[in-house]
Amino acid sequence: MIFVPGGGTRANFVREMDKEFGLGDELAHWMAIYAMDRNGTEACEKITRLHCVRNIKSLKERLKAQNLEEMLFFLPYEWMRHEDALPHSWDVTSDSIAIYLAHNLGLKECFLIKNIDGVFIKSGEEDIIKRDFSSKEFLYFVNNEMLSSITTRKNCLKSSKPLDHYATTLIDKYGISCILINGSCLNTRILSYFNSDNPQEKYYTRFHPVLLSKKSDP
Repeated sequence: MIFVPGGGTRANFVREMDKEFGLGDELAHWMAIYAMDRNGTEACEKITRLHCVRNIKSLKERLKAQNLEEMLFFLPYEWMRHEDALPHSWDVTSDSIAIYLAHNLGLKECFLIKNIDGVFIKSGEEDIIKRDFSSKEFLYFVNNEMLSSITTRKNCLKSSKPLDHYATTLIDKYGISCILINGSCLNTRILSYFNSDNPQEKYYTRFHPVLLSKKSDP
């Protein structure tokens, strides 16, 4: 397993600093990515099974070894500085970086572990989870304010943005699907996604490239 750490409270602090003092897109972008590195480093220091990797070549070599028990934390700052392939703005967060990394590793799927059960849409009196979106469908729902604004659900769902604004661009560009799963409920959502045969027990939302969608436009 390869983990890409989020920026968390450190990145949120950078965001507030940018609002207050006008750091500018360039500085704020790299500070937020460095925050991801710091979070990953601290995780590796606390959890002995985790191994931090900064070099993409080393990461690919470890993948070839196929050590299924190895858990890697990829620290993206140095690699992102070298690649410099994504826009320097708050439209790009760890979501886009994870998708970009998956592309560079030749993967067709990545998981976004967040603090929400998935994407809920407005449907009469009760909001319902939508388990499958094409990138185009998702943007349609966002632009037409059809996503639920629900903030609590069974003490597991918290307010959160489902995807950063640039993620759908990369999903389409690289043909990579992303599955959003809630990691804040004692891992029960993650375990049920992989272990349960009952679709109703699974809480997730899959975002897939528009080219793979067999559905008509909304």
